[in-house]
Amino acid sequence: YLNSRVSSIGEAFVDFRLFTERNYGAYASVSYPFSTFTRAELEFDGYVSEREFFQTTNSDAFNQGFFFTSSKSQRRLFQPTFSLIHDSAYYGLFGPVIGSRWMLSASRAFSFSGADVSRTTVFADYRKYTPLFFRNYFAFRAIGASSTGSDPRFFFLGGPTTLRGYDYLQFSGPRIVLFNAEYRYPLVDALIFGWPGRWGFTNIGGTLFLDSGATWGRGSFVEPLRDEIGFRQIRVDKQNIQFYSDFGVGFYMRFAYFILNFQLGWPTDFANTGRPFFHFYIGPQF
Repeated sequence: YLNSRVSSIGEAFVDFRLFTERNYGAYASVSYPFSTFTRAELEFDGYVSEREFFQTTNSDAFNQGFFFTSSKSQRRLFQPTFSLIHDSAYYGLFGPVIGSRWMLSASRAFSFSGADVSRTTVFADYRKYTPLFFRNYFAFRAIGASSTGSDPRFFFLGGPTTLRGYDYLQFSGPRIVLFNAEYRYPLVDALIFGWPGRWGFTNIGGTLFLDSGATWGRGSFVEPLRDEIGFRQIRVDKQNIQFYSDFGVGFYMRFAYFILNFQLGWPTDFANTGRPFFHFYIGPQF
């Protein structure tokens, strides 16, 4: 059971919806290397997505609600994707530290009936990693994407891997631009405790970051935070580009096989600063 604003094929709903998904189909991929670091890829997705949407009845005398099926739908996706990919990044303990990565891709979903997804999507992602001095690095990422057609794919911003001074998935739209800049440095080499027994943490890194991004296009919206009565305002069909920015600090460390990331970001328009957002996620840095 999912309670989400987006489905697995990239559809965006106006609000969170409770539904189930069952997907089945086929996937194929062919890769041709031009060199050690650059390759071309051709992929094909073909599958069916069956969804069942639910609503709840009013609570009974025991304050219990009941679910019932409100609607069912089926969507089919037939989509080839062509990509050019470069990856010369060298990885350290927490992610890439030297080199660059980029990807250019274009996909077209073909429609043969009313149940088929019809859209064209282009996507570009560029990342650069520069060593400044011993164990200090600068990382930069730029992303741009656009999806058009009857069923465009929606992209989301907000949260620990995109705009870190905003709520999770706060912005969405069929067009997206995102910039991330980070200064990464060693924060603590070792923190050793003597009781109970001898134990501690090693290789704790710190980061200073600046993010800026925007989503726009037909059906895009901004979801501000809920107030005391749960009101949500939705801005639809935002055609003009409005950038949202933030800055912040963070630290990251390894715990067994996991990389733990802790981030504190402040939203800003470079004239005023809002209250900070705390984010946590498990995984390598971009």
